[in-house]
Amino acid sequence: MENPAPDLLYAHRAKPYSSDLELRLTARALMAEKGKSQQTYALDKLERIRLSFSPRNTSKLTFLCEVRAMDGSSVKFDNLTWKSMIQTERQDVDFRAFVLALIERTATVNRSVRLEAGIGTLKFNLMRMIGFGLIAALAGATIFSATKASYTVAVGSFGLTVYIALWLRDFLTRNHPRSFTADAVPGNVLPLPPAGA
Repeated sequence: MENPAPDLLYAHRAKPYSSDLELRLTARALMAEKGKSQQTYALDKLERIRLSFSPRNTSKLTFLCEVRAMDGSSVKFDNLTWKSMIQTERQDVDFRAFVLALIERTATVNRSVRLEAGIGTLKFNLMRMIGFGLIAALAGATIFSATKASYTVAVGSFGLTVYIALWLRDFLTRNHPRSFTADAVPGNVLPLPPAGA
């Protein structure tokens, strides 16, 4: 008989003043503990696991994992943890390993779980519409400033337009709504693997 997969642990603090979220992954369940709250999610009762790219002011490369059970309960966690009011730390290696193990173990016992990457379709379309509208407005402001011989304003407006366009392209490319399988997890919604892995 094969040895059961060892339990995996992952913990992070989502906000400076919040308690740590401590997660334990066994062969059959995901257990989440935060302060006095404890929740157990049986892997065969999970409805969805969603991975997304979730940049923050403190870190551009933040990734989110949302787990939803069939009863509607859910837990979410990311690769960023707050160490103090101003200091954060990325936990890329541990987060990636934990999420991949969660997906693999869940898919083994639960063929009906939905594995999804990106953000919801409605949010994706809204972000695309607002983003393109903002870029168009900034491009118009750049042209207007250039025609009025306000070189400094035109250069600043152009730089901001390029920055937002590049940020939006990265956000929408990574967060395009799609399904995936446990043996083909999209790399752009997870931190990069360790060097040499």
